[in-house]
Amino acid sequence: MKLMAKSPEDRYQTAAGLEHDLRRCLGQWEAHCDLDEFSLADGDASDRLRIPEKLYGREREIATLLASLIKRASLASTSSLKQHSEWLASVDTDKPTR
Repeated sequence: MKLMAKSPEDRYQTAAGLEHDLRRCLGQWEAHCDLDEFSLADGDASDRLRIPEKLYGREREIATLLASLIKRASLASTSSLKQHSEWLASVDTDKPTR
């Protein structure tokens, strides 16, 4: 189900990670005509920093980050500060409902 996970953070992050798992399955099948259980995405390491779409319980950290951005506004362009502020305002900090 990793390929169809609702949250992008729960899906494979790279094609190489998926290929690694598929090759592992192929190797097991060719050797034993059976597949053993294994942990998915062991070979899935992205070379990019990924910020989750939802940050749970991070209200204080978001407020601190936003305050730092505003404090250093003289060093950044107005449009850049506005983009960061809009992103921080759009982050969903509600606790998950399960």
